[in-house]
Amino acid sequence: MFQCVQPSSDLPMSSNISLKGKGPFAEVRSGMEALFDLFDLRLKTQEQEVADLKDFLKKRAELEKKFSKELDALEKTMFSKHKDIMVGVVPGSSVTNILRTFIKETGDHSRHHDGLAEVLSSGMMSICNSISNDVHSQNRQCKAAGQEVQENVLRTLLELQNSTKVLQKSRNNFDLSQKKMIDVKKEIEKLERDMP
Repeated sequence: MFQCVQPSSDLPMSSNISLKGKGPFAEVRSGMEALFDLFDLRLKTQEQEVADLKDFLKKRAELEKKFSKELDALEKTMFSKHKDIMVGVVPGSSVTNILRTFIKETGDHSRHHDGLAEVLSSGMMSICNSISNDVHSQNRQCKAAGQEVQENVLRTLLELQNSTKVLQKSRNNFDLSQKKMIDVKKEIEKLERDMP
């Protein structure tokens, strides 16, 4: 199974940001959690599909193997019953040639179905296992990428929030300085008028 990606502890957001209430940080977190839930749901769906495929292949391989054995038994029965026809001792009429052809084809079909059963039970199963491993790997990679995006977005939001606070403080200081400057100019004008 996969391991859940944990947020890195070196981010300032992990200790400085309160996610209680409704803020952009909480929205990003809840949005990413919903995305991770979708990743998990997709993983479960894909696991079920692979399991269904494996089950199908297993049953199909069993049927092919059974059919192969039945064809093989039919070929052997007919071969021993008509050994003289099969080895060419009896001269061949059209029915004899047809019977010989069918018995030979039955043996060929038996081997083909046995080969198909082998491919389905071993080769395709290993492919299904590879698919399952790839699905888990992709899920881990998606979660890691999502976690990285989340960390970057939260870090950027924190930087934006801090920059906004600095900007607001600078604006307040500027407004206060402007007000003081206006007051000082008024005082200077008043003093100049009052001077003889």
